[in-house]
Parts: sequence; structure tokens; C-alpha cells
Amino acid sequence: MFWQSILFSDDIGYQIPGYDDSFVDGGFGPKTEAATKRWQQAWRDRGWGLSVDGRVGPHTWNTANIKPAVEMFPARRRQLLHLLR
Repeated sequence: MFWQSILFSDDIGYQIPGYDDSFVDGGFGPKTEAATKRWQQAWRDRGWGLSVDGRVGPHTWNTANIKPAVEMFPARRRQLLHLLR
């Protein structure tokens, strides 16, 4: 459910194309996987280097955790992104 809340807030905040909140059901089914892929693609398109596989692995979690810092401190983007490698 926590991952779904991240997807939900990012879809609202960033208006990721294809938004559909019906994936918020407390489970990780096909709709959550599709929403995860849209989220990964949106952040990959912004230069985050994510794999678009629908899985919430370490790189996806790290991106979700560090992206607010990058948005607040854009001048430090390069240094912060280095932490993901």
C-alpha cells in the first residue's frame, strides 16, 4: 500500500500520462504494475535512468526516496543522482 501512495501522489503532482487511481487497492496486481511502469517511464524520461520493468526494486525505491531532495535542490542534482549508482 505504501508504494501505491507514492504512485498516487506522483500521478496527482506530476500529472503522469495515463493516470488512473483504480490501482489503489492495497495489493500489487496488474494495475499497480502498469502504474509502476508509467511512473518509472516518467522518471526515466526525466533522466533518472530507471528500468521500466514494473518491479519496485532498489533503484526504483532509491529514486522515490531521493527525488524530493533533487527537486528542492536542483543545483545539487548531479551529486544526488550519483548516489543512485
